[in-house]
Amino acid sequence: MASSDDFLQCVRDKIPGELVYTQCSSNFAGVLLYYAVAKNNPRLAFPSGECPTIGVGGHFSGGGIGMMMRKYGLSIDRVVDAKLVNANGELLDRSGMGEDLFWAIRGGGGGNFGVVLSWKAVFRALYLGECGSLASTMRDRFPELNMTSADCQPMTWLQSAALSFFSFTNSKPVEDVLLPRPASPTTFSKGKSDYVRHAIPKAVWKEIYASWFTMKGAGVIVLEPHGGFMCGVPEDATPYPHRRGVLYVIQYIAYWMSADGGPAATSWLDGFYGFMAHHVTKHPREAYVNFRDLDIGQNALEDDFGAAENARFWGQRYFLGNYERLAKVKAAADPTNYFRNEQSIPPMANQPRE
Repeated sequence: MASSDDFLQCVRDKIPGELVYTQCSSNFAGVLLYYAVAKNNPRLAFPSGECPTIGVGGHFSGGGIGMMMRKYGLSIDRVVDAKLVNANGELLDRSGMGEDLFWAIRGGGGGNFGVVLSWKAVFRALYLGECGSLASTMRDRFPELNMTSADCQPMTWLQSAALSFFSFTNSKPVEDVLLPRPASPTTFSKGKSDYVRHAIPKAVWKEIYASWFTMKGAGVIVLEPHGGFMCGVPEDATPYPHRRGVLYVIQYIAYWMSADGGPAATSWLDGFYGFMAHHVTKHPREAYVNFRDLDIGQNALEDDFGAAENARFWGQRYFLGNYERLAKVKAAADPTNYFRNEQSIPPMANQPRE
């Protein structure tokens, strides 16, 4: 297992212009990726994750939504190559694995097709502009805000990421905020997700804030806007299909600090999720694979012939029309289902086993 210092050195040494290989590890948080790239070149930016503990490998494997996706798309929209060890122990790059498997690992969910050792991604130079130009634009587009330059705080892209994660201020070095820190093993959480394609009425939001967020065990929700760049990418370009027509994805999160707090928190989560059913996507009720939700379905423990068909219910919620192609790629890349978990994609068999 490489250390965080190894990762930083890798990024410093391997940015030839706009391409970089990022090594995969559950210990490499998204914010560490932010730090490493910005430390090497403050002009570079990457559409990485919104959660401070996200790992590079898992983030890319599920698609990679983030704060810049309306401008630059998902993380996987910037991935141009990868190195993967398949079920036979072979080390493959994009040309070796073929376009179907390369398509599948960019958003088809982690733990399905092999072990991804590294990703090759494109980084772009990012100019955020000055306070004066932003204030002028805001006055034209949103005059009701009455924004002036005095309301703006100049900062680098890296500092803006730290602000979103940790309420960063300029009073301390940004690297002190972003570098690894001890985990909090006493905090428990459970999450769910939804996609919204039609605006939720203002009256419903008033009810939500007046009722659901005053209940015992109330957690939080995060709304992550889509649109922009996302609308220009076909649903089948990558396994992540929630593109054109999506207003935003909702992440529901329940937290509790001790075992006795779990029932109230999960009861709130389940109740609120049920309430929202009338206001989100239907048939299927779409979900984001990186907000993994075992409540919507799991694979059977035994390796049965109908596993791929049985998994279609929750598989289509994550991948819509891309699920079947993923199951066929799985059959070609890992026919014995070596890589599997509760919600891994089962191989779609062509005929019953004897």
